Amino acid sequence: MFHKRNLYIALKEITINSLKRTNTVSFIAVLLIGVVLIISAATFNWNSINSYEAYNTSTRKYLRGRVLSVRLERLETDIYDSSRYLGEQEIVVLILEGELKGKEIYIDNYLSHTHNIYVRENQKIIVCADLPEGAEPFYTVYNYDRCLPFAGLVVVFVAVMLFVGKAKGIRALLGVAFTLLAVILFMVKAIYHGFSPVVVTIITILITTAVGLVLLNGFSKKTFISVLSTVLGVAVTGIIFFIVSETLHLSGFNADNAEDLLMIRSATGLSIKYILIAGLLISALGAVMDIAVSLTAALDELLQLNPKLTRKELIRSGFNIGKDMIGTMSNTLILAFTGTSLTTMLTLIGYGTEKMQLINSDFFAIEMAQGICATIGLVLTVPIATYIYSYMCTEKESVSKM
Repeated sequence: MFHKRNLYIALKEITINSLKRTNTVSFIAVLLIGVVLIISAATFNWNSINSYEAYNTSTRKYLRGRVLSVRLERLETDIYDSSRYLGEQEIVVLILEGELKGKEIYIDNYLSHTHNIYVRENQKIIVCADLPEGAEPFYTVYNYDRCLPFAGLVVVFVAVMLFVGKAKGIRALLGVAFTLLAVILFMVKAIYHGFSPVVVTIITILITTAVGLVLLNGFSKKTFISVLSTVLGVAVTGIIFFIVSETLHLSGFNADNAEDLLMIRSATGLSIKYILIAGLLISALGAVMDIAVSLTAALDELLQLNPKLTRKELIRSGFNIGKDMIGTMSNTLILAFTGTSLTTMLTLIGYGTEKMQLINSDFFAIEMAQGICATIGLVLTVPIATYIYSYMCTEKESVSKM
């Protein structure tokens, strides 16, 4: 009995060490693959496919500067907001970077209701320097220099992730960085240069989901189930939205900036029609992934604690856990879509938009269709993840116990 126990302990330690080595190797492999993919997307010459610029901005530079002095102010307090000023400032700015570094320039800084950059001495700002060849340069105040506050915010975010998540926090940060870079360097560029928005978005979702979850949890059946559930949940969302958009006669041509997109399409072949579907897919990814991963992790924990659970019991538990999750996540999605369109809704009220006019407007139809379809996809992710996990992780004999 003693020898059997020692053998069991030894085998258990070997298994644990083997899993740790496997996860380390998988982490490094996925990290390297991710780095290669990002570098490839960043260094690829997208303009070799086609190129288009709406405006020639080659003579315009945005440079960091510091206000040396405010020579003159002609200001009055905004009657609607006493903390804001309207009028004009004459300021002297020292350029801190670029070919103009060290140069002192004079700027007339105009403060209006919409462009209101009130500056003080020693304040860091961004200067728009228009330097046309053969003409006098023209300088304006673009905005406040937000680089340092943004850097501080990122540092706080990283610190919180590391403090709470420890090693998994590092993995999560790498996954977030990879997803962000993949969207900016690959998805947006590929769609802009004429590739199918839906196909490009699906590829982005597959890659970012797989890389992000493998970085987080390593190669395992649980990770595979999470990835599969996420992809299927997003796919269902896209299919539902496609049907709804056809019914409501919605496409990228109904978007607010469709006119600008038409100009791009004439040069790059941008596919405008399916832009809305692509946007919905990438918007819903985070929430669907949250449901899939959380539910899979909960079911895996239940099965680890009680390996005798039958498939029927596991499915019932999955639905019970999912009911609580979809309540809050559904609100999150609807409120997210509402929050991004708040200013537009206020503007519509200001224009005296009637009820029937609002309901049948492109804006309302797009926001409602995206919000509701994303929520439906989110809810359906619960049975998708539950059934996939239950059928992949329970023995066939458990069916007879149902």
